[in-house]
Amino acid sequence: MAFCAASAGPIGSSADGPTGVGSEHDDPNSPKVPPVLARSTYTSDEVEACRDNADALLAAWGANEVEDATLESLVFTQAVVVLDAWFVHRSRHLEGSDGNPMNEVRVVADSVLANDGTLRVEGPITWDAEHTVLGLAVGDEVEVTANGFDRLAAAYLAAIEATYT
Repeated sequence: MAFCAASAGPIGSSADGPTGVGSEHDDPNSPKVPPVLARSTYTSDEVEACRDNADALLAAWGANEVEDATLESLVFTQAVVVLDAWFVHRSRHLEGSDGNPMNEVRVVADSVLANDGTLRVEGPITWDAEHTVLGLAVGDEVEVTANGFDRLAAAYLAAIEATYT
């Protein structure tokens, strides 16, 4: 059992090689690699596989009766990053920008990966902490508990299912 995202390769790569900033494809004389297109659909099996993995993580955590709040935050904050990675190529147009659970997962993952774990909201997303699952405000340190992850994963996967399947 592993809680990981299925992908064709590392972020910033494609079957033809790297596509990120500073890659050989920035050279105007290099052949261009097409960008990854946004996905407008996912299969029920893809959603269920993610749900099964999230449930397995929560079950393993609960079975071990760990009482370490720091470890809990580290595990479940990173689990949100992985949760986002399962559906990272989802169409932002279909996702919307009203602060829904799909936005929340995207914002939390971005904040962990690119803002040292301090919540930031970039782009057109309308953010009202009182209407989010975790209740995090801009500038808060991102710390996710097992309970918070459980609630966020359930809301996120329900929104993915309703929007993309």
